[in-house]
Amino acid sequence: MRRISNMLRNKKGQSLVETALVLPLVLLILTGVLTFGIYIYDMMVFSLASSKAVVAGVGTSTNKEAAMRKTAKESIGCAIFVKSTSIKTSVGSDKLTVNIQGDFNFVLPYIRDIIGSSPKVKSTSVCFYR
Repeated sequence: MRRISNMLRNKKGQSLVETALVLPLVLLILTGVLTFGIYIYDMMVFSLASSKAVVAGVGTSTNKEAAMRKTAKESIGCAIFVKSTSIKTSVGSDKLTVNIQGDFNFVLPYIRDIIGSSPKVKSTSVCFYR
């Protein structure tokens, strides 16, 4: 009887140690996957913002750059972890260009330490017209 109770006690301790060893790794992977998903979402927001800005520029006859900047600024408000954005627009005789760029800000600082730097989130849209 004593042997059985000793074996059960040892197994409980073993599972506690295994959980303590594996749980940090699982949480690290989970936060990495979530952060990568948010990064992809922010890239999609920037892509949609630059497309909307070009369409706004084509739709106006006066002050195309102001319309494109305003639309881009309104649209990138949905981005979750992006800071210090820059919006560059150019209007040519037959071409409109919008370039939006920002720094992705990690929520958990250890991910930035692992990667080494903050990645850029950027999108460029060009529209040719006559």
